[in-house]
Amino acid sequence: MVNNLLSIHAKSFSWAGFFLPSDVYKNGSDLYDFCRILDDIADEEISLEIKKKNCLLYTSDAADEEDSV
Repeated sequence: MVNNLLSIHAKSFSWAGFFLPSDVYKNGSDLYDFCRILDDIADEEISLEIKKKNCLLYTSDAADEEDSV
């Protein structure tokens, strides 16, 4: 994903993640990133069509990152 948004926007959850296995923390962090970015897109004051395009761009970028791992 783009960044570890969990460590930027949800510091206490990020800190608690040190008690989890690394794969569980990474999956939870990736899920948080996904939800946070889609929420930011939804909150933008732009047309619905642009929101849809931004969402599709983000999800295709995320899929490309998964393919490269």
